[in-house]
Parts: sequence; C-alpha cells; structure tokens
Amino acid sequence: MKWLSKALVACFFGGVVTEGYAAGFYLKEQSIVSQGQAFAGVAAQSGLASAAYFNPAGLSTIEQGTLESGFHWIEPDQKVATDTDQQSPLSTTLIPNLYWATPVSADTVIGLGVNAAFGSDNEYDAGYFGSSDHIKGSLNVIDYTAAVGHQLSEQFRLGAAFYYQTLDVEQTKASGATQTATLDGEADTLGFSLGLQYRTGGTTLGLSHRSGTEQDVVGTNTIVGAGGFSTGIYTASATMKLPAITALGVEHNVDDYTNLYLGVTRYDWSVYDSTTVTTRGIPQVDPFASITTNNYHDTTSFSFGINHQVRSDLELRGGVLFDPTPTNDTDRSYSTPDGDRTWLTMGASKIVDQSLIIDLALSHIKVDPVEVNKPAGVKARVDTTHNIISIGPASESIFLDKTSIYY
Repeated sequence: MKWLSKALVACFFGGVVTEGYAAGFYLKEQSIVSQGQAFAGVAAQSGLASAAYFNPAGLSTIEQGTLESGFHWIEPDQKVATDTDQQSPLSTTLIPNLYWATPVSADTVIGLGVNAAFGSDNEYDAGYFGSSDHIKGSLNVIDYTAAVGHQLSEQFRLGAAFYYQTLDVEQTKASGATQTATLDGEADTLGFSLGLQYRTGGTTLGLSHRSGTEQDVVGTNTIVGAGGFSTGIYTASATMKLPAITALGVEHNVDDYTNLYLGVTRYDWSVYDSTTVTTRGIPQVDPFASITTNNYHDTTSFSFGINHQVRSDLELRGGVLFDPTPTNDTDRSYSTPDGDRTWLTMGASKIVDQSLIIDLALSHIKVDPVEVNKPAGVKARVDTTHNIISIGPASESIFLDKTSIYY
C-alpha cells in the first residue's frame, strides 16, 4: 500500500504541501464549499461527499452517486527576519482532494475520500541564522477514508469512518558549522471517526470526532560535511503523534434560501509535546537521540458562516474563522513559525448543466506576528499572510431540494 501512497502523492498531490494553512500544520482545505463559509458548521452539514471526512453522518441524505473534488492554490507571503537577515521560506503550492459517495439503501450511504490532512514544506538558505534548528523540510500526511452514514429517523443521523493514513517526512538541519543531517522517513497507521447529527425544525446540530494517530517513522539519517559525526547514511526512527479533532456544528435554515452556520472545533495538539529521532550506527554515539521540544497546547477554533441561494442555479456564501496557534514563544520552531490566524472567506456554487456544478472559494488568512527565539541569543520576527483560490467540479446530486446544496 505504501507504493500506492507514494504514487498518489507524486501524481495527485504533487509531492509538496506548503506550511499548514490551519494553526500548527493541520490542513483545513478539505472542501471548497466548506471553505467558502470558513468551515463553519461542517459537523452539521449533509448532502456533501466531503462529509466522509468532516462528519460521516452527513452522508446519509445523499440521494444518488456524488463526486466532489477540489484544487486549492495557495499563495503564501512569509518573512522571517532578524536585524541583519531576512528569509522567505514558503512558495506557491497546490492542495487537492477527492470524494465520492453513493446510496446503498433508502437510509444508508457509503463514501470514499482521499485528502492531505497535515502538511508542511519550507526551505531557508543553508547558512541562515536558524540553521541549527531547521534548514528545510517537508511533511505529507495523506488520509484514505471509507465511510458510511445512516439515517435512523427524520431527526437522527449516525456515521462512522475508518481511514488509512500515510506519512512521509524529510528534514535537514545543521549539526555543525559545515555539517548537516537529513532525516528521511515514512510511516502508516489506521484511524477512525464517528459522527452524529440531530435535526429539529429548521436547525441541525452535529458532533464529530476524528481520532488522533501515532506514526512510527522508520527511515535514514544522512550526515554530510565535516563535523563532529562521521559522514554516512544511518538507520533512524521516530514517533510522531497527530491530534484528535472534535467538532460541534450548527446549521440554521433562516428561510428556504438562507442558512447560517456556527462551528467550534477542538484540536488535541498537546500530544505533540516532543519528538525524538533515534539514529543508530554513528561511531561516535550509538544510538544517538535528538530530542525536539514542541510543547504544543490544545486549541479551540470558532467559525461563523452564511449561505444564500441567489437563484435556482447559483449560491453564494461567506464566513470568518478564528484559529489560535498551538505553538508558544519559547519552543516555536523555524519549521512551523506559526501564529494565531484569522480567515476571511467567500465562495459560490454554480450549476453548469444537469451533470456538472462548479464550486469556487477565496480565502485571505492573516497570521498574527510571532517570534522564534532559536538558537540562544537570536530573535527572529515572523510576518505571514496567505491567499487561497479554490475551484473544483462536483456532480449534480450535491444540489438537493430546490437545488440547494444543503439538505
């Protein structure tokens, strides 16, 4: 299965995911429709194939085979600077995703999905001020999800999903004035998600939980250049813990054409407290353990959104999201120089014909300025903004009941 994952990363995901576009290195860009309303109320949404990821209970209202895809172009602007040097480690990238769902009975719908759940990719100049902490690196975490949603009654919907998750990581840092060490590893594991939705009158409440995962990374540590360690390619291992995600969503139908959304999402980032890379075979120290202190803390994001059906073939939406960082000023790394984020979003869905809908979303992310205080005596200021343009085709069955995408 790992060879298939690598092929999909290379061909579909391009092998590159820039710095995470939610707080930490989580990637929120899992649905264009949801992005357009700032991911507000995703746990309460139904009728979208991407419910396989957000809340599988929402699959249960899909009435025929549905395909949903997304391509998210991210244009980052990040400056990491001291008084004497400035770095711009990020570059433009693309994040895609793909979902499919179909009913198997009057009350039950199954779904499949593939998406990048976590990721980062940046590169600094080789001799810059923070090279002992991080020079360049990439992290690609891909989820392959199989889900089922079941409508118990007019009010209650349940859902469950299992996902196969692959992880590929590469990081280079300086281990001496002219020596670098590059970790290159991979891992895979399984996870699950559970969801519930309750609809009363014009209001739907949704609750979902996506499990955290623990990835046992195995690979190599390549040391090059003159320094304190013998050059060579050595075996390496590490354990990386990724957070559980719990979301509460509310969808309220104001009238036949307008919906309001509220979302509260909890991220169990405290599991990412430290990372130990163990390298075996180095003559000077065997085994050699390199410990990185992260000290991430749990966070809660809040989002608000609106969707309005302008006419029978067009819907417009917008939203705002407040997403705090799990990092802190003491332990923040150049690999993820993250701050609190505010998202401003807008989007649209247009019926082209009976078999094609085009979804579009635009997002501007303002990241609060932060500092990285590594190594000792160095203080770097980080200023970041991101702009995201997303577009993707979907099948006509997304539009249900008066051609609204929301059931």
